[in-house]
Amino acid sequence: MKPIIPMFYFPLKTLFVDDDIELLKAYHHLQLPNKIATENNPLKAIDELIKNTKQTIGIFNDISDENIIDSFETNEAVLSFTFKNIKKLINDNEKYERYGIIVTDYNMPILNGIELCNRINDLDIIKILLTGEYNPLCAIPKLNNNTIDYFLQKGQINSSQLLDSINLLQLKYFKNITQNFFNVTNNKFNFLANPDFATLIKKLISENYITEYYLLNHTGCFLMANNHSKFILNIYSDNDLNVFNDMYSQDINQDILNKVNKRELIPHFELPYSKNYSQYFYPCIKSGQHYYNFSKLTNKNIFQGKNS
Repeated sequence: MKPIIPMFYFPLKTLFVDDDIELLKAYHHLQLPNKIATENNPLKAIDELIKNTKQTIGIFNDISDENIIDSFETNEAVLSFTFKNIKKLINDNEKYERYGIIVTDYNMPILNGIELCNRINDLDIIKILLTGEYNPLCAIPKLNNNTIDYFLQKGQINSSQLLDSINLLQLKYFKNITQNFFNVTNNKFNFLANPDFATLIKKLISENYITEYYLLNHTGCFLMANNHSKFILNIYSDNDLNVFNDMYSQDINQDILNKVNKRELIPHFELPYSKNYSQYFYPCIKSGQHYYNFSKLTNKNIFQGKNS
């Protein structure tokens, strides 16, 4: 099973490398949510990337973590997963300052684009090569040995094609992180591979110009954000809501539980540790096999309770 929607996604800082100064100026006007930097010297670009490239994004903890959602053994270690890891990532503003993508020209003095990419092959970074004089057929082996992740012919692309390529490679990068999680947890969150679920998520992303999102719980609730606002997607399947009603049958007002049972209301993804539950339920919309509420976030601290 392969994920259609990644567990989390955010715009990766992008470095453009080219000896054409005017072209570098133009890159700053690209309609990307990513932070953009430029460099005309490939040796300086390598130094900058080594100092400021993000580390591989991890979502696993060792078994001693206090909030274990799932644990499992591999041939090398006992691992655990907790949503606290993703919450840390949400609050890590430094993630926007560490490079995740390089777009480099091939034909440059000092080093060409392939040589540049060879020197940063150990870094966890997406590498896009813009080819001009370079024969595109020569780029295929470089794709196969992971020297580069993608190439575009410089004279035959426009800005929208470049944007599409960056966005697709970012999405693939975060899907691969999620795929690694699927591989060792026996498809714990298989709703991320559900076409109906994915259709709804993609619709909300498109309609609300979402630029980043993060999975918040085991039913598929997400924190989403665009350039101006943050949103909470509360979403549940029939089975999720049946389990919820069973769990809270003695704690929540029967009228509220009846409305959940009729699929008129759904709960907030994280109920408070008080008895004042009523304000944490929302009218819902049915979409395929799921019930959801999508609302703008007004409370700065979305994480209630002891794990905040």
